[in-house]
Amino acid sequence: MKEELHRQFAELVPVKGNWLRMLGHALIELGVVKVLECSRETCLLESRKFDERVKYDRSSRASLSIDHIQEKCAGGSDLPSNLRFVHLACNSSRKLSQEQKNKIGISVKKRWEDLEYRTRVGSAVSSALNQPEIKLKRSESMKRHWADPEKSKQHADKIFNGKRWNK
Repeated sequence: MKEELHRQFAELVPVKGNWLRMLGHALIELGVVKVLECSRETCLLESRKFDERVKYDRSSRASLSIDHIQEKCAGGSDLPSNLRFVHLACNSSRKLSQEQKNKIGISVKKRWEDLEYRTRVGSAVSSALNQPEIKLKRSESMKRHWADPEKSKQHADKIFNGKRWNK
């Protein structure tokens, strides 16, 4: 049974080393996933099966996605027992209650008030942005961006009309 699920899953997510593939195989091996279909109680799509096009198009509504059964903001964890396979459309459609949104806002505010936390985040971002491959990628992106005459004109207008400098 597990071998068949592993085979079907490997066909559905063919990219080796992909985090989704690794996590999916782990969930199958641990016995959390027993059938390869959307496990949301009220699936939005006609078929609970995952779209084979997921191999080529990760934006398909029927693509495989991993969802938290109990949302992290509501105290859920990343443990395998709290994860499940669902359609991308089903995962994207979940709405947080106002209470859950408030909890997220409060916890983010509390965390951000901590100077040590802000320092660690700032240092991690700075370190990531200063890696040579990231610098090169950003540089190439900016060259492409500024090569577009329309975008260059928009930026120049903002800068020279004082929108950036005189705030």
